Amino acid sequence: MTSFLLARLRRLRRDCRGSVVVEFALITPVMVLALIALADYGLMVYQNTQLSEAASAGTRFAMSEDNEDDDAGIEAAVRSALPVGLDATVVVNRECRCPTGGTVDCASECSGEVVPGRYLEVVVRCPFDMIFDYPGIESVDSLQSHAVVRIPQ
Repeated sequence: MTSFLLARLRRLRRDCRGSVVVEFALITPVMVLALIALADYGLMVYQNTQLSEAASAGTRFAMSEDNEDDDAGIEAAVRSALPVGLDATVVVNRECRCPTGGTVDCASECSGEVVPGRYLEVVVRCPFDMIFDYPGIESVDSLQSHAVVRIPQ
């Protein structure tokens, strides 16, 4: 009886039938998770590109026909460039900078009696939900993009 069991175990050890199914069962969850992570990352990059294009549309509107002080128009231009249903917040910032890089009051002058440059920044933010929380990767809960343009004096 013992020799029969040993012979059966030797035959079973040499038998390769079903090994493909076992390998498939072990690899499939890893591959599916990698595919979902890739799709999640691709969606994040795509949505961030949409935000960047919308911020650029806002700065293009500001530079056309002296619209740099029209916040409502800039925001409308940004929202029209966003896809329908994307809940984004739009912030328009203005500041004056010297050639040395320092931020100053727009009514003042920089060193050497240089007039500071006026800059307009359009910031677009929207929430983003990842499909999963991936171990070892920091979760992203919002996306942000901005565009900056110098306003001619």
